[in-house]
Amino acid sequence: MKIEKIEKYLLIKNGTLINLPKREKEEVDILIIDGKIEKISKNIPQNKDFLTIDAQGCYLFPGLIDLHTHLRTPGREDEEDLETGSKAAIAGGFTKICCLPNTDPPLDNESLITYLLEENRKYNYCDIYPVACATKKREGKEICDYYFLKKAGAVAISDDGNPITSSAVLRLVLEYAKTFDLLYLSHCEDRELANGVMNEGFLSYKLGLRGIPDISETIFVFRDVLIANYVKAKIHLCHLSSKKSIEILRFLKEQGYQFSCETCPHYFTLTEDNLKDYDPNYKVNPPLKKEEDKEEIKKALKEGLIDAIATDHAPHRTSEKEQDLETAPAGIIGLETAFLLSYEELVLKGYLDIFSLLEKFITNPAKILGMEAPKIEEKSEAEIVIFSPKEKFIYSEDKIYSKSKNSPFINKEFSGKIKAVIKNKKIFLL
Repeated sequence: MKIEKIEKYLLIKNGTLINLPKREKEEVDILIIDGKIEKISKNIPQNKDFLTIDAQGCYLFPGLIDLHTHLRTPGREDEEDLETGSKAAIAGGFTKICCLPNTDPPLDNESLITYLLEENRKYNYCDIYPVACATKKREGKEICDYYFLKKAGAVAISDDGNPITSSAVLRLVLEYAKTFDLLYLSHCEDRELANGVMNEGFLSYKLGLRGIPDISETIFVFRDVLIANYVKAKIHLCHLSSKKSIEILRFLKEQGYQFSCETCPHYFTLTEDNLKDYDPNYKVNPPLKKEEDKEEIKKALKEGLIDAIATDHAPHRTSEKEQDLETAPAGIIGLETAFLLSYEELVLKGYLDIFSLLEKFITNPAKILGMEAPKIEEKSEAEIVIFSPKEKFIYSEDKIYSKSKNSPFINKEFSGKIKAVIKNKKIFLL
């Protein structure tokens, strides 16, 4: 990654602007002055003082937003730190990321939120939006002080990775969050049922591995949406993976229940069959499901039931992931591959057009967070991704910017490549 500060003028020539509001493609040049978009039109004349990029054959669209990133800071900087995590985000086209609170210590007080934001300013590559703990130490018992957490910069609350098992506590969390207009991110998992390694079924029995029934997700999906709607609080369901959960949500949506939800690329590109060789890089939480679940996820994305695609970027050290499948931690890195996987699986195979895909990565995540989505328009800050849809890209280990390398997609050839990202008066050339 080559990082250049935009001293004064940057001219992007011959790009194809993906105009999301109009759902149109436009052949344009874009002139950027001091980090702001000065002009968008055809045939802007070049100047010797301009830094010029030829974007012939490339799409130009706003920076992506990830609702679900694990940056491991503070406490596990051996797996990821703010610099490497931010570079991984930029390499994947993400300019805004929500960092989850399962850190050590957890993000359960305002001083840690302030620390995280101040540390990120040292690099200033992408914007970080902290998600604070719903309960102290993520223990599901004592509610955190949401007033001070929001004042410090938290955009949402969650005990991510530790679902709140007590319905009474969850009700209090949602009522208190509603007071401060905070979104609750729900990790839907019944821990008493989820004491396993992979999806429960014939294959888990055949492989001799402890199974996790898909209803462990669905039970909490149903419960959490009902409680949130009962108290009229905002709820977002994380990393949906099962057909049963989708069917329940489709029913609830028809009944008028309010919620937003996400899935991750590994749930519509991989299945439990990928675990046949006992490779821990396919161990995720919730676990990979069957082919029918994968197809139902894609159907829900197409019909708009699933609002967003998130990465659930979960870095782990190689030594941890090289343990046996029972012992190795769940999770894979995803910031650098999420958009490429989604483009290949959903756009090139006809499930979504490019506009609908970008809505899952930009428009809808911004709406869920209650913020304005980045736009490519005159007088706005330049926050632009340059993506070559026809160029091939091999995701080799030496091209990974994350500090951790736990990806099942290493050495995969992608149809499409992110060429550059413009953000915070910098251009990141990839």
